[in-house]
Amino acid sequence: MLRFQYYGPMVLVLAAAACQKSAQEERSEAINAQKEANQTARAAADDRIKEVTQANREASKDIASAQNEAAKDINNAQHEAAKDIANAQGEADNKARKAAKDEAEKTADAQRKANAETREAVDVTRKDQADLRNRSKPN
Repeated sequence: MLRFQYYGPMVLVLAAAACQKSAQEERSEAINAQKEANQTARAAADDRIKEVTQANREASKDIASAQNEAAKDINNAQHEAAKDIANAQGEADNKARKAAKDEAEKTADAQRKANAETREAVDVTRKDQADLRNRSKPN
C-alpha cells in the first residue's frame, strides 16, 4: 500500500499531464484555426466578389439594352416628328399657294372692274364732249 501512496499520486499527475496539451500545441491549433477562418473568410469574400461582378455584368447588359431601346424610341419619334413637320410644311405651302392664287384672282378681277369703269368713264366723257360740240355748233 505504501507503493500506491507513493506512486499513486505520481501516476495521477503523469496521467493528467499526458491529457493536457502543451501550450505550444494549443498555440499551433489556434494558429491553424485562425488560418482556416481566414481562408473561409477569403473564400466567402471571393464568392461575394464573383456574385457582385456577375450582378454588375447583368446590370450593364440591362442598362445597355434599355439605352438601345431608348435610342430606337428617340429615333422613331424624331422620324415621326420629321414626317409631321414635312406634312405640316406641305399643307402650309399649299395654303400659301391657294392664298396667293386667290389674291391674284381678286387683284385681276379688281383690275378688270377698274379698267371697265375707266373705259366707261372715258366713253361717257367722249360722249359728253361730242354732245357739247354738237350743241356748240350753230345750226
